[in-house]
Amino acid sequence: MTGTASSAPSESLAGRFGSVQVGVRQDLEVSRHVFRGTPAYVVTDPMTFQSHRLEVTEYAIFEAITPSRALSDIFEDLVKREVMTRDSEEAFYRFIVTLHRFNFLNLPVSDDKLLYRRHEMRQRARRTERLTSFLFLRIPLINPDRFLQSTINYVRPLFTRWFFAVWMVLMLVAGTVAFHQGDRLFQPVEGVLLTHNLPLLMVILVGLKVLHEFGHAYACKHFGGYVPEMGAYMIVFVPCAYVDASASWSFTRVRERVIVCLAGMYIESICAAVATLVWAASPPGLLRDVAYNVIFLAGVVTVLFNINPLMRYDGYYVLSDLLQIPNLRQRSIHHVLCTLKRTFLRIRVDAKSVPPRLSAILFCFGVGSGIYRFLVLAGIATLVAMKMGLVGLALGLLLLGRTIYGTLQRFCKYLWFGQETAPIRFRAVALSLLVIVGIPSLIFLVPIRSDVFATGVLACAEETTVRAPVGGFLTHTAVQAGQQVSPGDVIVQLQDDEVLEAVASAKTQVQASDIRHSAWMVEDPARARQELEQGHLHRMMLERRQRDLADLVVRAD
Repeated sequence: MTGTASSAPSESLAGRFGSVQVGVRQDLEVSRHVFRGTPAYVVTDPMTFQSHRLEVTEYAIFEAITPSRALSDIFEDLVKREVMTRDSEEAFYRFIVTLHRFNFLNLPVSDDKLLYRRHEMRQRARRTERLTSFLFLRIPLINPDRFLQSTINYVRPLFTRWFFAVWMVLMLVAGTVAFHQGDRLFQPVEGVLLTHNLPLLMVILVGLKVLHEFGHAYACKHFGGYVPEMGAYMIVFVPCAYVDASASWSFTRVRERVIVCLAGMYIESICAAVATLVWAASPPGLLRDVAYNVIFLAGVVTVLFNINPLMRYDGYYVLSDLLQIPNLRQRSIHHVLCTLKRTFLRIRVDAKSVPPRLSAILFCFGVGSGIYRFLVLAGIATLVAMKMGLVGLALGLLLLGRTIYGTLQRFCKYLWFGQETAPIRFRAVALSLLVIVGIPSLIFLVPIRSDVFATGVLACAEETTVRAPVGGFLTHTAVQAGQQVSPGDVIVQLQDDEVLEAVASAKTQVQASDIRHSAWMVEDPARARQELEQGHLHRMMLERRQRDLADLVVRAD
């Protein structure tokens, strides 16, 4: 690399880098793709395993860079070939700086002030990240590529067509079992998040996420990709796993990229199906509890989160590939911003023409992902506040406040000081005041009732059920609801005519037996002894009937 660059801050990029001769790194890997009928090129850095997508014009510049010519000569050659126009000179050099930032080439940047400003920006970004890094902590652990290479032959059958047919049959059988036992399956859902179940739930979650990430890793390795990193991810103190399968972005076939994205859910769905069959065939116990937790995590949670395209997980990348829109989130947000600029500020944005159908997709996805991102942040802030009390509440408010403050800061900076809004500064400032002052004022002025209505059930902390040993009809209640009682206090009085008659009959028999015993004592002593034994039986029966009568009075334990 030869040439020098001036450090004058007022000099343009063309003046600074026009005479520079620089070459592209020879170890970069390039693959050609077609997105919505338009070719594009993905350049992968084998040192950092980072991939970047270049449009046709950008790749023409990338390909034309050679160390034997100055950048100004390269630009003139591109103008002659009608790849670029004379007016796009500054854009050409901005792209050269972008390639330098990607580490695809090295420019002789010697502007001390510029370097210091970049250093300050990096320091501010690091300080900001430290405030919330404990909520989203990423810990690299191993390079799994050698292990994957040595074991891929054992796992390769999972990605064949015949095993996919087996998977479909397994899903059908498990779905049929779940459908026929739906009441039993959904009845204990509320108990999954109870405190006594959380340790088991956490262990199963970690195990499933490790299998999930190995699914991505093996699928990527199956199609020839390199997997450089695997580690742990802490999301609001909940341990998860991650794997770097970004090598799949260079796969030229959409089918292969989609399979890599879906491989994690594919593995978890197998676990969920097997767990469903185990749960249905197992008696109550630990095995059944484990199977049910696997069904809940691998079935419900995976579907709700991983397949959701509004979150940047598997479903997002699958949708991006199926729509053939790389960087879907960035493009949709940019499209929404351009639409808002045209609608509210009447600013003509220099953007590529987008077909109506694609424009609607980008706008809906951009708005939906923005709203969903805010809801997720609010949910995380609420979860932190619930787990950590006042400290968690402060951290949750800090997380939400930082996001809202950053958004408003960028919003006001663009409207008050942006170059695009300079011709319409008054309208831009008025719009910012309407958003910052008008909308909150409108919210506070809306009449809202202070009464809060909630449906609930009141119950005693401890309850004791008191039952009468015998049946009867309620005749008297000795206490009122809410009244305190002591052990032995009468609560209710029952009545049973059959018990009363039995007591009276037993008393009569005891009296008759006593009379006969007295009569036989003179005439026949032997027969008197028999009557005495018979009278003893009658007295036992009387005592039993009297106990039944006493049981009609229900007392506190």
